[in-house]
Amino acid sequence: WTLERLQYLVTRYQQQTSHDMTTQLIRMDFDNTLRNYHRYVIQDHLGAHYREQGITARDRTEFEHVIPIRVIREAVFTGRMSIQRALNVPTCDLRSSLHKQLGQTGYRDDTPCPFWFWRRYQDLGIKICTRDGQAVDVTTWNLETHYKHFDKFEIS
Repeated sequence: WTLERLQYLVTRYQQQTSHDMTTQLIRMDFDNTLRNYHRYVIQDHLGAHYREQGITARDRTEFEHVIPIRVIREAVFTGRMSIQRALNVPTCDLRSSLHKQLGQTGYRDDTPCPFWFWRRYQDLGIKICTRDGQAVDVTTWNLETHYKHFDKFEIS
């Protein structure tokens, strides 16, 4: 259902002849559909792709889209990313205190580079590992590396 809905929204967006309220509603619908999918499938069932090393069960955490949803949406709408890839974009569990610090860097809803997505965390000085425990070198791990590692977990 999610894949069909997102495909429908992309088609509707591409058919729009003007940027009006309908266009904005299509964007919002896309964002909400994708976010709900990530919440249900990734956050609640598989777990975030990545996590800050050292998080314990007692730590308050935030489920973070490492590449903001609006950036993903625009990549899909312009044909730079497939919907299938959008369904499996990088997510990360961060301690709430670091998520707040991320907001102070100006990258809460933005990223300096979607391909080198860890750059938005560089000022936080955190160490990251995958959900299966593999340490991540944030200076070399990029979107291509993400999909090579996580396509084996691909969900549809």
